[in-house]
Amino acid sequence: MNGTAPSPVSNLVENISPDIVGTATISPTGAYEAGSFQTFVLEYTAGYHGIDDSGSLKIVFRFAGDQTRPQMDDPKRPNYV
Repeated sequence: MNGTAPSPVSNLVENISPDIVGTATISPTGAYEAGSFQTFVLEYTAGYHGIDDSGSLKIVFRFAGDQTRPQMDDPKRPNYV
């Protein structure tokens, strides 16, 4: 043993099958120029247990950023989600 204890959270995550909790993918992948406009698709496939009735998926942006507020009205305008 090297003197460091394993993280209980990382052990928990490593031992849970994606078939049970689900999987998430984002596409396309790659390198993108900072400040450029891009479109990404985040796809979550629920596992055996699905999403709890009070559960959710959360997409997080860094607080300290220069992006504007996301908008959901016009797909042709910037920051559409």
